[in-house]
Amino acid sequence: MAGYAKTPNNWQSVPVVALDDDNFWIVGGREERKVFRDEDLKPDEKGKVIINIEYLDLKFFYPNVDLPKEFEMPADILAARKEKRKLNALAKDAIYTRPDYKNPDAGKVHFYIEGDKLRIYNQGNQKEATADKIETKYGQKAVKVEALEIGHPYLQLPPEVAEPFERILKEKELKKLALVLKGKSVLDGKKYYGFNMEIPAGEWGLVKDYLEDFGAYDEILNGWLTCEPGQVGAILGGIPINACP
Repeated sequence: MAGYAKTPNNWQSVPVVALDDDNFWIVGGREERKVFRDEDLKPDEKGKVIINIEYLDLKFFYPNVDLPKEFEMPADILAARKEKRKLNALAKDAIYTRPDYKNPDAGKVHFYIEGDKLRIYNQGNQKEATADKIETKYGQKAVKVEALEIGHPYLQLPPEVAEPFERILKEKELKKLALVLKGKSVLDGKKYYGFNMEIPAGEWGLVKDYLEDFGAYDEILNGWLTCEPGQVGAILGGIPINACP
């Protein structure tokens, strides 16, 4: 039940039934009913939401009663329904939602991935913070969230959040991956290229057969290098190849 409209004598009422968090309908006589959207209801100059119910044929039920032509939708019910819609929207868009461990009764903490950033919204105090990297604190994956005002600067990430956010960050980092010319071998005359950054194990496994370990002895040609940059670059999705030494 979303609310009710009472007769002047206060001995009967007209049901107002919630269909969902966005809509409700008012029951009338002869199966008459009308569906209303909460968001379409506007308060009058006095701040009251008045709904006309003349069309409902209530005389069918109460032929000898002076019935109301309108009723006021209780503001507290509309407010509660609006809050419910807000919470539903928060949970729907979040990749993960959990209780606020510090104050479980205050609300929930919602996590969202937006582009290459993580947004955290604390429903309890209505504060939010944004993070663009994951840090390790005491062996745990965490993000800096001073803006949340939760009494400590870092928030430990649950696995349901850390794992997808790590994937996003790795994808972002891999966009910077390139092969850079290191130099020419004095033994075979071939040009050798190396990565400009460490690559994940998965990508490494795809190209390891095209790489050669030059060790750490030579100042120019050292580490894992390839003389087939075109092949390696193509396997890794066409990463840039910088031919300038």
